[in-house]
Amino acid sequence: MVAHMHLCHAVGCERAVPPRYLMCSAHWGMVPHHLQQRVWATYVRGQEVRKDPTPEYLAAARAAINAVAAREIRPLLPPPPQKNSPLDIRGTAW
Repeated sequence: MVAHMHLCHAVGCERAVPPRYLMCSAHWGMVPHHLQQRVWATYVRGQEVRKDPTPEYLAAARAAINAVAAREIRPLLPPPPQKNSPLDIRGTAW
Protein backbone atom coordinates (compact mmCIF):
# COMPACT_ATOMS: atom_id res chain seq x y z
CA MET A 1 0.00 0.00 0.00
CA VAL A 2 1.23 3.50 -0.85
CA ALA A 3 2.17 5.85 1.99
CA HIS A 4 -0.52 8.33 2.95
CA MET A 5 -3.34 6.00 1.97
CA HIS A 6 -5.97 4.34 4.11
CA LEU A 7 -8.63 1.74 3.52
CA CYS A 8 -12.10 2.44 2.24
CA HIS A 9 -14.46 2.68 5.20
CA ALA A 10 -17.13 0.49 3.60
CA VAL A 11 -17.61 -2.62 5.73
CA GLY A 12 -15.31 -5.35 4.46
CA CYS A 13 -13.60 -3.28 1.75
CA GLU A 14 -9.81 -3.32 1.61
CA ARG A 15 -9.22 -0.88 -1.24
CA ALA A 16 -6.66 1.85 -0.56
CA VAL A 17 -7.91 5.42 -0.96
CA PRO A 18 -6.43 8.85 -0.23
CA PRO A 19 -7.02 9.89 3.41
CA ARG A 20 -9.40 12.72 2.49
CA TYR A 21 -11.81 10.21 0.92
CA LEU A 22 -14.21 8.21 3.02
CA MET A 23 -14.59 5.38 0.50
CA CYS A 24 -13.37 3.96 -2.77
CA SER A 25 -15.24 5.15 -5.84
CA ALA A 26 -17.24 1.92 -6.15
CA HIS A 27 -18.64 2.22 -2.63
CA TRP A 28 -19.01 6.02 -2.74
CA GLY A 29 -21.24 5.54 -5.78
CA MET A 30 -23.56 3.42 -3.62
CA VAL A 31 -24.06 6.23 -1.08
CA PRO A 32 -27.33 8.12 -1.62
CA HIS A 33 -26.71 11.61 -2.99
CA HIS A 34 -28.14 13.39 0.06
CA LEU A 35 -25.69 11.51 2.30
CA GLN A 36 -22.78 12.28 -0.04
CA GLN A 37 -23.70 15.96 0.27
CA ARG A 38 -23.90 15.66 4.06
CA VAL A 39 -20.44 14.05 4.24
CA TRP A 40 -18.84 16.79 2.13
CA ALA A 41 -20.75 19.58 3.92
CA THR A 42 -19.34 18.44 7.26
CA TYR A 43 -15.80 17.67 6.04
CA VAL A 44 -13.18 20.14 7.28
CA ARG A 45 -10.05 20.30 5.13
CA GLY A 46 -7.10 18.67 6.88
CA GLN A 47 -9.16 16.76 9.47
CA GLU A 48 -7.63 13.51 8.22
CA VAL A 49 -4.14 14.87 8.92
CA ARG A 50 -4.97 16.41 12.31
CA LYS A 51 -7.16 13.42 13.29
CA ASP A 52 -9.89 15.77 14.53
CA PRO A 53 -13.10 15.18 12.55
CA THR A 54 -16.14 16.93 13.92
CA PRO A 55 -18.99 14.98 15.53
CA GLU A 56 -21.16 16.09 12.59
CA TYR A 57 -18.71 14.59 10.09
CA LEU A 58 -18.49 11.35 12.05
CA ALA A 59 -22.30 11.11 12.11
CA ALA A 60 -22.50 11.78 8.36
CA ALA A 61 -19.74 9.26 7.65
CA ARG A 62 -21.43 6.63 9.82
CA ALA A 63 -24.72 7.18 7.95
CA ALA A 64 -22.94 6.79 4.58
CA ILE A 65 -21.10 3.66 5.71
CA ASN A 66 -24.31 2.12 7.02
CA ALA A 67 -26.16 3.00 3.80
CA VAL A 68 -23.59 1.00 1.82
CA ALA A 69 -23.63 -1.84 4.35
CA ALA A 70 -27.42 -2.07 4.08
CA ARG A 71 -27.21 -2.23 0.27
CA GLU A 72 -24.56 -4.95 0.45
CA ILE A 73 -26.38 -6.81 3.24
CA ARG A 74 -23.44 -6.44 5.62
CA PRO A 75 -23.44 -5.69 9.35
CA LEU A 76 -24.07 -2.07 10.28
CA LEU A 77 -21.58 -0.13 12.37
CA PRO A 78 -22.20 -0.20 16.11
CA PRO A 79 -23.58 2.92 17.80
CA PRO A 80 -21.08 5.78 18.14
CA PRO A 81 -18.66 5.69 21.08
CA GLN A 82 -19.18 7.81 24.16
CA LYS A 83 -18.49 11.54 23.87
CA ASN A 84 -14.80 12.53 23.93
CA SER A 85 -13.67 9.04 22.94
CA PRO A 86 -10.51 8.81 20.79
CA LEU A 87 -12.17 6.25 18.49
CA ASP A 88 -12.73 6.67 14.79
CA ILE A 89 -15.87 5.92 12.80
CA ARG A 90 -15.13 2.18 12.75
CA GLY A 91 -14.74 2.12 16.54
CA THR A 92 -10.99 1.70 16.51
CA ALA A 93 -8.40 4.00 18.05
CA TRP A 94 -6.75 6.61 15.85
